[in-house]
Amino acid sequence: MPRLSLLLRKEAAWPSWNQRRSYQEVVPLKIEWRFSEGSAEPLPRLARELVEMGVDVIVSSPTEPTLAAKRVIGLRRERPLW
Repeated sequence: MPRLSLLLRKEAAWPSWNQRRSYQEVVPLKIEWRFSEGSAEPLPRLARELVEMGVDVIVSSPTEPTLAAKRVIGLRRERPLW
């Protein structure tokens, strides 16, 4: 099963838990959620955690989570960063 990860600053940036759950029931996809609760400080740790888990795709938003993920991935292009 493909593993998608979401790296976001706030949980409110993504649909409610009920919407997430129904989406996962329809699409055969494992989603790893990571939120930094509005702070940029934990983003590098959260991004590193996702990379070490071996997720297939990292989706991030806005700029700070994206930059944190890019720094962790570095020049390796094993996982798409969207």
